Amino acid sequence: MVCILIKNMSFVTKPTVGRNNYSELIEQNTDALYAVKAAMEALESAAPQVRDYYLRGMLQYDFALREHKDRLERLRSVRDELQSLLEHIEFEGKKGK
Repeated sequence: MVCILIKNMSFVTKPTVGRNNYSELIEQNTDALYAVKAAMEALESAAPQVRDYYLRGMLQYDFALREHKDRLERLRSVRDELQSLLEHIEFEGKKGK
């Protein structure tokens, strides 16, 4: 089993890559990576705005902003894991050729 530690201290278990599964692994993980990046863009545009919390007070806005940043960080973590997987798949695929 091959694992890699990425910057958020999580481990990503790497698949065995061969001629029979290389293309499928690349396609699946690339599609997933693009979907996560699209979700990040959508989430970034949905950031809390002060105008939406002014009646509740700045503390409520601060909570909402922190929650928003936490959601973005979780998506960044998934993005980083997928990028790590793709790098592994590409590297192993080149070795097998």
